[in-house]
Amino acid sequence: MHLSLQHNALVIVAGRILFVFVLAVTFLNGAIMAASPRQWFRLPSWLRAQGTLTYDRHSSGGGALQVRLLGVLLVATVVWMIYEILLPR
Repeated sequence: MHLSLQHNALVIVAGRILFVFVLAVTFLNGAIMAASPRQWFRLPSWLRAQGTLTYDRHSSGGGALQVRLLGVLLVATVVWMIYEILLPR
């Protein structure tokens, strides 16, 4: 029984660490996307969440506007999640 409690605590701590890491990477991606789509495409592939976005279509013009808007949405989502977690109810 005691081992199970330690295991549960370890899983909770690991989950929280993973959650913070995912939020940090998402916030970083969103902030760079909003600031400069061209710089965002220069990030290492393991760091940026590129999906189907391509440098040729989304680094300037209307495509860059789409990337910037997506970045703003990502940042806003992370800020909203942190606000909801930290707001005492």
